[in-house]
Amino acid sequence: MKCTDTAGTFLKAALVAALLPIYPPAFASKSLPLGTVQTALKRANGTADAVAAVIVSPTTFADGEWGVINGQAVWRLSISLPGATYVAVHASSLSLPPGSEVTLSGGGRQHSYSGAKLQRGRLWTSPVPGDTAILTVTLPSTSTSSAKLEIDSFDAGITRQGSGPTSKSFVVPNSADSDGDVNYECVRAEGNEKAGRATVNVNLRKPDLVTVSSGTLINNAAGDRKPFVIGARHAEEGPSYGTVDTTTERKFHWNATVPCGDSLDIAAAVHQTAESDGATVRAMFGDSILWELDDPVPAAAEAYFAGVDASLPTSSVQGRPARSGDIFFGVHHGGNGPKQYVEDQDSLICGRDIRFGEGNYCRDGDNAGCVAWIISMPPSSDYGRTVPGSSGSGLFDANNNILGTLVGGGAGGDCNSAGDILEGPDEASTYQALYTAWDGGGTPATALRFWLDAANTGNRVIGGLAAVPPPAPSATLTVAPATIVAGSTALITWNSTDATACTASGSWSGSKALTGSESTGTLSEGTYTYSLSCNGAGGSASKSATLRVTAAPPPGNEGSGGGGGGGAFDVRLLFAFIAIYLLRQRSTRSGFMNVDVK
Repeated sequence: MKCTDTAGTFLKAALVAALLPIYPPAFASKSLPLGTVQTALKRANGTADAVAAVIVSPTTFADGEWGVINGQAVWRLSISLPGATYVAVHASSLSLPPGSEVTLSGGGRQHSYSGAKLQRGRLWTSPVPGDTAILTVTLPSTSTSSAKLEIDSFDAGITRQGSGPTSKSFVVPNSADSDGDVNYECVRAEGNEKAGRATVNVNLRKPDLVTVSSGTLINNAAGDRKPFVIGARHAEEGPSYGTVDTTTERKFHWNATVPCGDSLDIAAAVHQTAESDGATVRAMFGDSILWELDDPVPAAAEAYFAGVDASLPTSSVQGRPARSGDIFFGVHHGGNGPKQYVEDQDSLICGRDIRFGEGNYCRDGDNAGCVAWIISMPPSSDYGRTVPGSSGSGLFDANNNILGTLVGGGAGGDCNSAGDILEGPDEASTYQALYTAWDGGGTPATALRFWLDAANTGNRVIGGLAAVPPPAPSATLTVAPATIVAGSTALITWNSTDATACTASGSWSGSKALTGSESTGTLSEGTYTYSLSCNGAGGSASKSATLRVTAAPPPGNEGSGGGGGGGAFDVRLLFAFIAIYLLRQRSTRSGFMNVDVK
């Protein structure tokens, strides 16, 4: 009976494997009707900051084709969304055995997911360009019984949102955009590099569309690298939603750039090198929103925790320069494109008790205490502009500290005595100052300080921090030999890693090279301790070594104490050898004389 059961199980497994054709089978296709896609795209195009239409179309493994490659079950589905600029997939239910992999490919790009990314029970892929894509699921064996996939919808990218003023007078050469958008990679430099690394593309999933905005990874007073991202509240809620509950999922795309000279009219998510899935809303006030990511920032993001300046702007007079002479700049993902840049100098103004029109974002009611930064836009700015999708991006000072988050543009660059932003011939971008939201409504749900200064230190200016802690320095130190006689020398040898400076102390002193060797010089009797401390961005490391110097032997007795080292010969030993020799000679002669020769 046992033998029969084993045979039955083997036959069943063989049958399952036999039913899976050896690849490549004919591709199964999921092509949504043109009318359905176009209607969804048109609806999304009518919503500010929308970048994709969410098209509901339940799909399971039954809609694709299974095959076997190298002993692994492989499932593929060809997806077609006519007229879309990009394709992404959203699975509301996903259960795959360990070792599985999901890949979305198309338009020369590919995004793969494995490990923990597949253990969340759902999956929202990053997009690939074009209106067609191939979804592939690979299992670690030929068994498919434990695999489950339920795709609820597809994302159809819309044409990049591009609106607002244009100017060609300030376009950086090779920015590849005649509208005045400046490719961040064309101006990337040490003075703005930290802010650039802190900037992230934010995609927020709604019931029927995906909105885009920009955000900034920021540091907190504890410096504990909690992944806080600040952005635009109106992007989370949406102009026609009015409640944060309408956002179902959040995705953050890191390091989305293209080389200087390449087109900016491609979704940032296509170019990202890392992504973060999921975040919790911690605080909202005015148009500022603070998210905390569900997971630590991935190392591949090469990110930076930007410094924060939530102090009261130095100018309290409305419509006057607040920090004349400084350079202020922003990095953003306008139009859902790769990173872009805007800069202004000498024309930054500070408005108090600001009203932002219909949104009234700064404070409900009279807006008392609301502070905003305003920078002029084309044709008055030095270069760059902001467009839909730039919302939530940071305004940075020369220290790469964030001063405020972008609310919107289109208003003139001046304020009247009542605090209203005046309409004028020049366009402007208005950033809600972090000062406004720092204390906010005075509760953890409405104030930044409860999260960014949890210990209540009162510090409103916080320096930046590398996302990945720098490696701790290490050091080695030896003295050889460890014991010498007075008048002799020993050799000190040391080495360090991940250090920028080393200092000697104890029996030696001064700055030392990061790696090297050095003689102790001749030493007198005693014990010597050599210490070395090496410092680096990740901390410090210290090492010590001890050298014992013994007294020199008295004159004429240098060889005593072991006989080694080629010292003087012991005379007493010589006398002993001579005595033995003479005794032997005498014994020999005596023996011959007593021989009987009869």
